[in-house]
Amino acid sequence: IRQAGSRLRVTVQLTDTITEAQLWVETYERTFDPDKIFDIQDDLVVRIVSTCADPFGVIPRSIGDVVRGTDPALWSPYEALLHFFAYHQRLTAADHLAARSGLERAVEISPPNADCWAVLSLVYAHEYAHGFNTGPHPLERAQAAASRAVDLAPGNPLAHQAMSTALLLRKEVTASLHEADRAIALNPFDAGCNANMGANIAFAGDWVRGCALIERSMD
Repeated sequence: IRQAGSRLRVTVQLTDTITEAQLWVETYERTFDPDKIFDIQDDLVVRIVSTCADPFGVIPRSIGDVVRGTDPALWSPYEALLHFFAYHQRLTAADHLAARSGLERAVEISPPNADCWAVLSLVYAHEYAHGFNTGPHPLERAQAAASRAVDLAPGNPLAHQAMSTALLLRKEVTASLHEADRAIALNPFDAGCNANMGANIAFAGDWVRGCALIERSMD
């Protein structure tokens, strides 16, 4: 942290302490006002944490890249979860198939894992939405998995995100919007959640609000 007159510069870097590889670095500059130092801190903390650790952040992305190409039958539930987020950035049929296989095994060996149920719901929804590896009744399976996630962890934003997507694809728009609002309220600083729910809200008909959420997520 450096200050020069009325300018404050904060340089942040994330390093893998095992390999010493630099995963991410960013420099932020703000106008320094001692009466607003907590406002500056709050703004930067949200940006740094979201960039590093939200589902599409540097940490999940780096771990997901390591898991990719390995046997889904060997993944832990956590690795299956992180592979999903890596898959979601690529959206290929091959990655979808691996994600589905790994997550179905994850919920078998760890039935209380609400995160895995939630993203498994999204994987099933993608069978319908993207035509990937389509099996029977994908929307029914997507809603059932999302319901399981919500039942297990009512305060989990990922569970409500999955439910919003399943309901939207089933054209249950009012219920989908309710779930989207719930997901955002539970974790307003999750950029990935804001972007995905912004898309759902836009496709449900509120284009202005949906796009504003996506732009906030990008910011």
